[in-house]
Amino acid sequence: MSRIGEPEIVFVVSTVAHEQPLVLTMGSSESLPWEKVSAQFPSLSAQVRAWLEHRLNMSSSVEQLYTHAERYLLGEPEAPVLSVSYLSNIHLSKTPGRDWKSWYDYLPWEDRRESATRTPFDISSLVSSLDRWCATPRSPLHQARLRNRIAILFGLPPHTWREDRALSRLQLLHAAGLIPDMEGGALFDHTVAGRAMEHDHRRILATAVSRVRANLFSHVVLFSFAPTQFTLLELQLIAEAVLGRRVHKQNFRRWAEPYVVPVIPNVSRGSHGRPARMFSTRASAYRDEPATGCLLYTSPSPRDVEE
Repeated sequence: MSRIGEPEIVFVVSTVAHEQPLVLTMGSSESLPWEKVSAQFPSLSAQVRAWLEHRLNMSSSVEQLYTHAERYLLGEPEAPVLSVSYLSNIHLSKTPGRDWKSWYDYLPWEDRRESATRTPFDISSLVSSLDRWCATPRSPLHQARLRNRIAILFGLPPHTWREDRALSRLQLLHAAGLIPDMEGGALFDHTVAGRAMEHDHRRILATAVSRVRANLFSHVVLFSFAPTQFTLLELQLIAEAVLGRRVHKQNFRRWAEPYVVPVIPNVSRGSHGRPARMFSTRASAYRDEPATGCLLYTSPSPRDVEE
């Protein structure tokens, strides 16, 4: 990382492959890509686009994610004062390399999907750790507020899980001392922490996860992860990977219908059962604001994923 006073750009580049949301990392996979701000470019976004074209040999839309100004992280005297993070969501036409890591390697509690072949992260163990933290000496009113905060963020009854609160959940775990790679108290429980990242990069990643999830159905973010041609099931699995939870199949298809068009001549995919129809993104999807009124979610339980 750069020295104090040298602003830098942090790149958060995400894709979806094999039903996993992936983020591009560098080095030992504990850092997001970054570089110093350069005066050679007319704007920060121009520098980001140039970096993407050089690094991935592709152009992509970018948006500024957040500006972080932290002097001390884990007591590092040379931690950067200012970092500007940029977000880009892409589809990779080739198999992702070793530098691409799952979001859920770093934020395992954010993946609540369940199927016949996988079990979601055990939220109960994490909540137990937070309960023990709440039990440490503090006023009854403070304890009650903390327990209510935990219930809201982790979807404990009567509250429901909100996938766009990834950053708030990470910040609460940080406050509880459960995150080893962010400044704070002693590590409370190693078993729920997930994979560490350098400096404040896990917080930047959580900020990106919250932003992408919040905009997944209200903008064209979902289609930025999709290939040129896809089945509706493939599009649904992309959405579920990003959200970390299952969606209601029929409601999802009703939502998607105005924004996709069948491929003509129709090329089917799949070798078992009835062939699946192929679709592409309708051009108007990039001009119109997608509707969000339908109830997309279903409970995180096993489901049949056949077309």
